[in-house]
Amino acid sequence: MIKNISLKQEDTLHYLFEKNLNNYKNKTAIVYNNNSISYEDLNKKSNQLARILRGRGLSVEDSVALCIDRSIEMVICMLAIIKCGCAYVPIHPKFPNERISYMIKASGAKFTLTTSNYKHKFLVEEVIALEDIEGTLHNNSEENLEIGVHKKNKCYVMFTSGTTGNPKGVINVHEGIVNQIKWLMEQFPFTPEAKVLNKAAFSFDCSVVEVFWPLASGAELHISSEFMQDDFILAEYIYENNITDLYFTPSRLTSFLEQPNAARCKSIKRVYSAGEALSVKLARSFKKNFLNTQLYNLYGPTECSVQVTSHEYKLENNNVFLGKPSFNTAIYILDENLNHVAPGEKGDIYIGGVQVSRGYTDSVKTANNFIPDLYATSPGMRMYRTGDVANYTINKEIEYIGRKDNQLKVRGFRIEPGEIESKLKEYQGIKNALVLNHTKHGNERLVAFIEVTDKNINTNNIRGFLKEGLPHFMIPGLFIKVENFPLNNNGKIDKKQLLDIDLNKNFSEELYEEPKNKKEEEVLTIWSGVFKNTKIGVNDNFFELGGDSFAATKLVFQMKEKGFKLSIVDLFEYQTIRKLSENIEYTELPKNGSASKKNYKLLSMNNLDKDLLSQILNKID
Repeated sequence: MIKNISLKQEDTLHYLFEKNLNNYKNKTAIVYNNNSISYEDLNKKSNQLARILRGRGLSVEDSVALCIDRSIEMVICMLAIIKCGCAYVPIHPKFPNERISYMIKASGAKFTLTTSNYKHKFLVEEVIALEDIEGTLHNNSEENLEIGVHKKNKCYVMFTSGTTGNPKGVINVHEGIVNQIKWLMEQFPFTPEAKVLNKAAFSFDCSVVEVFWPLASGAELHISSEFMQDDFILAEYIYENNITDLYFTPSRLTSFLEQPNAARCKSIKRVYSAGEALSVKLARSFKKNFLNTQLYNLYGPTECSVQVTSHEYKLENNNVFLGKPSFNTAIYILDENLNHVAPGEKGDIYIGGVQVSRGYTDSVKTANNFIPDLYATSPGMRMYRTGDVANYTINKEIEYIGRKDNQLKVRGFRIEPGEIESKLKEYQGIKNALVLNHTKHGNERLVAFIEVTDKNINTNNIRGFLKEGLPHFMIPGLFIKVENFPLNNNGKIDKKQLLDIDLNKNFSEELYEEPKNKKEEEVLTIWSGVFKNTKIGVNDNFFELGGDSFAATKLVFQMKEKGFKLSIVDLFEYQTIRKLSENIEYTELPKNGSASKKNYKLLSMNNLDKDLLSQILNKID
């Protein structure tokens, strides 16, 4: 049953923030490290910045690229841009220059707003650094702007992985994200004491909700630092700051539950799982550990203003469903002829309603994926073809089945293999490429199978080439060279046969070498357990083995239990067993002994730098 609410012309994202501001203007709005800002000051500063940006020639419906680190200033900039009637285009500072250039051009950004440390990435005439204008902020009015922005104007342009070698820019309007946040505010109202943690990078759509939902509700928004990629540190921060609400991808939630200090996070009232399919096993594990915490499975693509359905998982449930739709939103499960399927039959998920975005920056891609809504009650409505497959149960619940196409979700990142494959085919010596997600024992690895014309092609050079055009999460952890792709009876590439290849085989460019001493043997044993790979050599690279922040956390804790003194910083600097062993201290423990885990040093998370990180990770007495 669709619940419709009325959205007025003035229902914009910044108006949602501004309209109740007087109720909590002196309250803390944002906390980041040692810094904080009140609601009143946040509004005033964003108004002043918006006037400066307007003075640079911005008009309603323009786009502004934003390249900035996580900070309070990040939110001020986001607010200022939308107060101008413009759309912000989030650009992660660590994206390759080639990708950044494409995003700016595709979005039609008038200029880029950044900080001085990233100014060199852009053309001088097309960039504004905050440091260059902060001295003039006080010359501008602190009052809200009145420039006639309405709900149909664009609000942000979010880029996702594309199938043809370049990312896709999704144009979302105010109406969609305001509808989403109003739905969340009614479904999950915050108490005055609510503290919400933003973990998602602002270049991912979940960040829009993580930031603006609490700010529209008078809650206290906490922005996580880069060090909270370590889930032990994350748990410490949640505990010390009494965080009540936060999002997790299922991959990250799995790692969080494995932390020895996670159980102390009793302040958490609600967890929202999004970005990947939430399994019953994981949901049940979470609820058993957090009986008094509500767990919600949220579903939705970037093309539909973040999330469109919600389902609360309870321990007595035998399945995790997609749940009920948000306000003014219709979920259709249709067959190839766009007819509704019967309960139990598989069909494609289409989404209709006000949260459907304007489309892509590429009009051809828009026409292929956004089609007239045949079932809408209002004329001119469109529905989005998600590529997801589902069915209705006899109880009218939506049961997610999987993808119709090749799109992957790896640790919450949406990845189109075609974009990686297109880049690989540009490399001299690669005839064809196929990128697959290999999952074994719960470990996910992005694997590139490449048909090569040169058997001596160097995979480290290939990796370097990809880094020039793709973000880090799209770089395969492993490259496997084949002379010819195996074909099935239909003449198509046999993916199953490729995935059956022994990925534990040593694919290092260096010759396999065994440990030469007790220290290396101990490290090798731990690495083999974490990666579930018995064929690791001392020269194999942590990242090539599929290592990430989750694996790093496990390795550091297990190595410390065996008498090693190290931090995650060490692991990222010395990426092979040999180099790591040569550069860290080791005290051999008695047989069957391990470091004591009785007590944990509860260090303040407010001054989180590398030295403090090392202390926190050195928590075992």
